[in-house]
Amino acid sequence: MSYLLKAVTLGGIGAAGGGVAFGSSLISGSESKTPKTTKTKEKEPEASTPEAPKPETTCVIYEAKKPENNEFKELLKKFEGVEAFFAEIVKRPSNTNNEATVKSEVSNACENTGTQRNVKGNVYVWYETSTSGNKWVYSTTMHTGNIDWVNKDGITKSFETVGTQRAEG
Repeated sequence: MSYLLKAVTLGGIGAAGGGVAFGSSLISGSESKTPKTTKTKEKEPEASTPEAPKPETTCVIYEAKKPENNEFKELLKKFEGVEAFFAEIVKRPSNTNNEATVKSEVSNACENTGTQRNVKGNVYVWYETSTSGNKWVYSTTMHTGNIDWVNKDGITKSFETVGTQRAEG
């Protein structure tokens, strides 16, 4: 009988062990399930970068002789930028007090704002001398038709360049 008792005890222990293993596999399943997590990308703090200064508009202003029949025949001076041209206005002021108007027109032409225009970055003006007074003139008429006077055939270019640094050697 002791043999039978041993067999039953061992069988019971084996069955219990197998049952526990079998039961635990049913409970956990063949796959291990983990809770789903959603990843959210944290918004990086925006670095406050100072705004880069706007590049100065590159503009070349040419002084021409007064046009004949809406055409320039000769370019007298070349100014590298509005500041160089504005310095010339101080040297040869208008006695009709139109300096502020011409400065505004030339600045707007350099930036192609308002009704003023440049042609490929070039603005054309002239200094008019008459019995009614001396004055600087910017004319929108001379900037229509996209005529780039400095590159047009037949235009005399007797200008000196004003406003550039020359390398001395």
